[in-house]
Amino acid sequence: MVSRLIIIILIFQNLSYSLSLRDFDKSPKSHYHLANVIRQVKLRDLHKNLANFLKVSRPSRAVNSLGHQKAREFIISRIKEVTGINGVVNVVPFKPNVDNAIRLYEDSLKELSKNVTKESDKLPKEFLSLFHFTESMTKSLKQLKGLKGKNIVWEKIGSQYPNDFIIIGAHYDTLGINFNTGKIDLSINQPGADNNGSGVSILISLIELFSELNIKKSVRVVFFDYGEFGALGEYDYARIVSQESKSGIKFNSFVRLTMLGHDSKIKDKEKKYGNYNVFTSQPGSSLLAIEKGLVKEFDTVAKRLTYSIKFKEVEKSFSLTIPDAFKEQSIPSLTYTQNWESDFNKDRIHSSKDFLESVNIQSLFNSYQYLAMALSYHLLDL
Repeated sequence: MVSRLIIIILIFQNLSYSLSLRDFDKSPKSHYHLANVIRQVKLRDLHKNLANFLKVSRPSRAVNSLGHQKAREFIISRIKEVTGINGVVNVVPFKPNVDNAIRLYEDSLKELSKNVTKESDKLPKEFLSLFHFTESMTKSLKQLKGLKGKNIVWEKIGSQYPNDFIIIGAHYDTLGINFNTGKIDLSINQPGADNNGSGVSILISLIELFSELNIKKSVRVVFFDYGEFGALGEYDYARIVSQESKSGIKFNSFVRLTMLGHDSKIKDKEKKYGNYNVFTSQPGSSLLAIEKGLVKEFDTVAKRLTYSIKFKEVEKSFSLTIPDAFKEQSIPSLTYTQNWESDFNKDRIHSSKDFLESVNIQSLFNSYQYLAMALSYHLLDL
């Protein structure tokens, strides 16, 4: 009898969970009501999305690997499972602009080299590491020429403002790096739980929520391919968005989610949990004022649900080497991520140690609640 009970419990634990809201809850009238709706998504549901994603795509989601293909299949299947008819999911193939990525990496290295001595025995360790990384990245990009990437796009049109869009995205591929040499190593088992299974799991949970809500503004949720190779998936999709803008569609902002699963206290310089960053543009950018306004709006709303996490605003580009493709199309862009200055996940990122058990699932869930509250409020136009 006990054995049968255990089997029944395990069966129920493995059943896929999909959010189903009452009609009353699909159109929240206040932030209090919305907060209660978001609380219906539990930590265990987010954890299951992450665990299953990592399971099917192991040992690595390196571009053009079997795990990479399985990851894509899982994302598509899970979206269809949680949304039913409440949204459209498309796979958008693209030809990665490899030559442009190579140029960007080489230009970045040239710019950095201006500030270092030419004497090899005096070259800073950071420069040598970046040099080896850029060298191996260029070689890897050349080997990928001719292969296609595939972005996955889920869309839901708003009832009142169908041409006003917000784009939310995260990359789903992984990349192994040998930090002793600074070179790319595609043979490394790279589960990519934090980078960037964390972003993927939050996107799936956001889709689950948005598909049930009667949103007034439109949303696209994009799972980017080639994120680890010059953000080529983003680069191509930003090009598509730019063309669509000419037909009257307005893309109000882009929100990037990456590495939201690492949060420690022992290694944190400030010795606290919930220590995260949101990157805007650099001072002097024409987009900065709009981005700062969005950060303030999102933070004010999100705090009505949770105080467990704080996203510190950082006024500088998220990437040191690759320009933000959406900013280049004059679309305000925010990157929500871990605290790179005080609590960076340097021991696990791009390595075989970036596995599920290393993720601070509570902080990941807190990040989800923060973003779900802020973005849902925006889409509902409350």
